[in-house]
Amino acid sequence: LDKAARDKKRFIWRPFVEHGDAGDATRGSLSVDAVFEAAESMGARSAAVIYLSGPPPMIESLTAELRRAGVSSDRVRVDAWT
Repeated sequence: LDKAARDKKRFIWRPFVEHGDAGDATRGSLSVDAVFEAAESMGARSAAVIYLSGPPPMIESLTAELRRAGVSSDRVRVDAWT
């Protein structure tokens, strides 16, 4: 993902870690506000495609929150860990 971010000017990624060593990641829970902040930093809040990866309960919760915040389902991609 770091390489993609270097190669693609309009690609950013922000890892979040709740437990364990955070390294370069943001420590804490991912939130809708954090997603919007990342999109706004690119000037693309209304057009950003959002990719979420994590445990199913987190994905379900964030997807529902994004929908309530007005983000259409075609702008959200998910990878729920099994």
